[in-house]
Amino acid sequence: MTTQASPAPAAEPASDWVPERPPLRPLRLLVAWLIAAPSLLFAAWIVPGVRIPDFWSAIGVAAVIAVFNAVLPPLIAAARLPFTILADSAKQVSKDYGVLHRPLGLMELARRETFIIDPEGHIAKHYRDVDPEKHSKQVLADLKALQEDFRKRNGRTGGAVPVSPHRALPA
Repeated sequence: MTTQASPAPAAEPASDWVPERPPLRPLRLLVAWLIAAPSLLFAAWIVPGVRIPDFWSAIGVAAVIAVFNAVLPPLIAAARLPFTILADSAKQVSKDYGVLHRPLGLMELARRETFIIDPEGHIAKHYRDVDPEKHSKQVLADLKALQEDFRKRNGRTGGAVPVSPHRALPA
């Protein structure tokens, strides 16, 4: 007497995923460039010191901008920055800190102001008028002075200054 084993079921593919070619829509690209070119010419006409001599140059500028838009975002996303960037798309932080304003009543913009938050989570320094040429040096000097003051008050001679996990809000 012979026994036969039932055949093993065939292995199924792990996934149905197949890489796709990115969709290239030449007509859509052409229309985008044809819309961008007059926009660039108009912008060059308004902004002093910017000159685009003719329509074909504007098309070329639109093409360069398109290449930058295609290449830069993935490179920036891949970069690992050694600091945190704050994005306030809901404008809540700007409202909390009182820097949101509405110039000419048209749209809400955040004024360029800087806050230094101390280790306890309080505002230690607030810069309302920011001069981009001198601001970073001024902030670094003030940070150094605030750190030294913190160390003296707390009997520390060096090392990192502890940071409070609490969110600092204006009083």
